[in-house]
Amino acid sequence: AGLCCHAARAAPAARPAQRRARCRAEIEAGSAVRVTATVVAFHAPGKKEGMQMEGKEGVVETVTDTAKLSATQPYRVKFSWEEGGKAKKVFMHFADFELEELD
Repeated sequence: AGLCCHAARAAPAARPAQRRARCRAEIEAGSAVRVTATVVAFHAPGKKEGMQMEGKEGVVETVTDTAKLSATQPYRVKFSWEEGGKAKKVFMHFADFELEELD
């Protein structure tokens, strides 16, 4: 079963307002995305030392409306991989500036 909880993030870098607006307008549930920020998942199955997420690709499962809820990371992304012949997955939440949409 996938997990969804703790991650360590580097301090966010300054980001252009144009990119911020583009990300919010275009990334929807079902979109393929790549992590562009330094984020380490400490809850990934079989990764006791943590798993570096920068550069990993996943699919946006849900987008939370932060105006209606207290979520600070609105994009819930599912990552799947195979290891040792077993399918593994992990869910993580991201802010718009930590992701880029793939074509």
